[in-house]
Amino acid sequence: MKRLRFPLIAGLLLFILSAWPLFLYAREIVLGAMANARYDLLPVYDGTSVKFGGNEIVLSDAFTEPEDTWREGSVAVVINGTDYSHPAPVVVRPAYRDANRYHGYLKLVELYDNRTQDSVMAVIQRISGTKPAAQRQDALAWRLLLVGRDGTVTEETFRYGEQATPLYRKMLANFASPMGIGFYSDVMYAYPTLVVPLFYPFVTGIAGLLLLLAALLIRLFARRPRNAP
Repeated sequence: MKRLRFPLIAGLLLFILSAWPLFLYAREIVLGAMANARYDLLPVYDGTSVKFGGNEIVLSDAFTEPEDTWREGSVAVVINGTDYSHPAPVVVRPAYRDANRYHGYLKLVELYDNRTQDSVMAVIQRISGTKPAAQRQDALAWRLLLVGRDGTVTEETFRYGEQATPLYRKMLANFASPMGIGFYSDVMYAYPTLVVPLFYPFVTGIAGLLLLLAALLIRLFARRPRNAP
């Protein structure tokens, strides 16, 4: 049937072209909802040190004089008097005495787990370096220190592509990243336009489903006997 051919072919084509990006969006939305339901994040904004459950975490560097010029160097991470520093260089903004001092490289964040009803203090640091090549997504890497209320320190290191499990990795890595990153895909952080993602894949995906539905209805009504009520 000629009137069946167009909606069927057009619907299949639009749906196939839209299915994969729609899946990427849906997966990020579902994982984001799961992560936000389980974890609450309380970033430290007003300084580079914090006291947490009787523990003291201090971030410091060698640039003691305030100045507008950004500097490059290592940051000392000291937890309860023990040095947990990583040698990777970061960009330091000496003019700031708050969390902006290590913006995009190092952050203190309290991570509350709604399932266990307990929290840890996270020290998330980007350890892939400061060179232009280290700013690419596939070059990104992080070191994560989780400080429990009892003083226990757990260390994790992960690269881009390994941030989805556990879910808190992606949430924390975005505090120490040159761009927004997703769990498995960065589609949620792409610069939106009227074409992408509004027209493609959402409008094209819906149009494809509607055309397939129209083809199905045409097929069903074409099979009905002419004398059927």
